[in-house]
Amino acid sequence: MHKINQKNYSLFFFVVVFLSNSFALADTEQEIRARVRSRQNNGARAEIRKCAMNISFAVGASACASYIVPESMSSMGGLVGMSTLYLFKDKFANVLSYSGMLEPTENLQRAQRLNALEEEFELNKHDMLAYNREELERLIREARSNVGYGVVNVYEYQKTAAEIQLNKIKVILRLPLKPSKALNEEELDEALRELKNHLRTYSDEVHDQVMKAAVMVSGQSQNPLSAEKASFLFIGEAGVGKTETAKAFAVALKRPFCSLNLGSSAIEDFYGRPPVNSNNVDQVGELGSFYRCFVSPDSGTAASDPVIFIDEIHDVLNGKDKHARNFYSLFKLISEDGEKEIQENALRIKLSLKNVIFLFGSNEDFKSDAAGALATRMHKVNFSNICKEQKKVIAAEYLEKLYMKNYFSEDNDGAMIESIVIADDSPGARVLKQVIKEYKNHQRTCSLTSLRCARFNIPAAIKAFGGTVNPMWQDDAAQ
Repeated sequence: MHKINQKNYSLFFFVVVFLSNSFALADTEQEIRARVRSRQNNGARAEIRKCAMNISFAVGASACASYIVPESMSSMGGLVGMSTLYLFKDKFANVLSYSGMLEPTENLQRAQRLNALEEEFELNKHDMLAYNREELERLIREARSNVGYGVVNVYEYQKTAAEIQLNKIKVILRLPLKPSKALNEEELDEALRELKNHLRTYSDEVHDQVMKAAVMVSGQSQNPLSAEKASFLFIGEAGVGKTETAKAFAVALKRPFCSLNLGSSAIEDFYGRPPVNSNNVDQVGELGSFYRCFVSPDSGTAASDPVIFIDEIHDVLNGKDKHARNFYSLFKLISEDGEKEIQENALRIKLSLKNVIFLFGSNEDFKSDAAGALATRMHKVNFSNICKEQKKVIAAEYLEKLYMKNYFSEDNDGAMIESIVIADDSPGARVLKQVIKEYKNHQRTCSLTSLRCARFNIPAAIKAFGGTVNPMWQDDAAQ
């Protein structure tokens, strides 16, 4: 028994020592930055030494030339020496600029930007995909050869190449690294309550399916969600709440939300446009909207686990879109099992789709046989047309929201709003909200003008926003 305890103590001591050494060997951010700056300073000093040797050699050669020429030609020798020194004036300026005696040159500013990007890369490279890490190492190496450390002279083509490389490094460093922390049990309960509150005006089927999806993707269920189960297809007419539900889904789960509409986007906008000069492989092209879902252009923050809602995919699924094959291949890829990586067209970079939730919106169900293969990878949620009772609740909530934002004053709008709800026969609530806001604008205009105001025409307003008027509607509004 004594020997067993002694062995256990030895094992425990070994584990403690191992963990202590692991923590001790782990580099802090300050240590990593210090190491990179030391490497950069050594490189800059090497460039300065090289520059100083060239200048010394030129000065020595000029002095020897002045000494060995005949006395009658000493002035010529001095002129040669001065001319030789003039050729190195840029090197003098670079060294003085680096030492702080002159304003930073354009190339020194470029080198300082590269130094900062290199530090950032060293801090984050262990969390990157290997593909992107190798691409950044290549770009930093090439950019360094073009700008040096701000001491060497560079040609125009090197300046152009360096600017392109710096821009690419900056873009790739903005890629998402780590996913957000998963919701704990208390946060999940709160998220489900928020989502349930949003879904109270929807059908029981939509309520049950969306709530089930939220539990599945939260990672709190007994069977952790695979990439296949993270894809959901919302089917329903325009305006029935597909986009609003997708947004509420993301907000409740505390994830970034991104919405893409294939009905108004060219395939180049979606995938990214290649460089204008196809022969120049280092030229930065235009980033695609799909990539921009992972990086917010406003805040500059990156997210590896957004909720991406891709709307109006019915033409793609039914083969009517001229780029249906390309889009269909992408949809099939991002809804398959396991961790997937996609490559951005405009840059040589990859994105991981492991933690992404994909929601698709379609005005109609699949029809073609080809789309059937994709249907098996998605969970369908059918959004039925919104009934009058639901519209009354939506109208009241929307009106309250307008009041809270101080857009309009609180008036006795009950009769008019009820008339708008009865008259609107559109499948969703989008037209309803637009007509209500139009009515309130009309009401405000009437209160601000001294002229007699025309009566608000409900059918005309509904048709103006592309809605359908109920043929049984009777104009009994109070205004």
